[in-house]
Amino acid sequence: MLLFLLYLQYYIIFFNAPDVAMAELAIGCAFVPLMFIIAISKQREFIIIYHPLGENFVEHFAKRCKYEYDLLYIFCLENKLSLRVYDSNEISVEGVFRPKNADIIIDKEDDNYIFKLKDTNVLTHQFVNLIEGSKNIDVRWVEEYEKMG
Repeated sequence: MLLFLLYLQYYIIFFNAPDVAMAELAIGCAFVPLMFIIAISKQREFIIIYHPLGENFVEHFAKRCKYEYDLLYIFCLENKLSLRVYDSNEISVEGVFRPKNADIIIDKEDDNYIFKLKDTNVLTHQFVNLIEGSKNIDVRWVEEYEKMG
């Protein structure tokens, strides 16, 4: 979209209409960031993929790490998010949903839970600040291009 706007600016200036080019540039500079802000503000789900095979999220994680689970629940309420937990066996990569769209992927090593989170997500940074210092959870940041699942 940015390339299109720059091409349009050049094209308008080429036909000796710098006033139109400046007006279009000003409108475009305000409109594009506004679209991103609106799209980001529409996020209303906090998606978790739970990996440990044979374990139910509520039965195992919520009971073993009650404090952290309560923080997760409160975090979602405060941010007006619905908490969606998917078992890794239930997820189909055929549809719109992909594991890379998840906010947190939970794995388990020995007795600790590993939270894999995207470094680019503001909500996950806020959540990590809440659970900082937890003995049961190890946080691992994942770059956007890395495979989370």
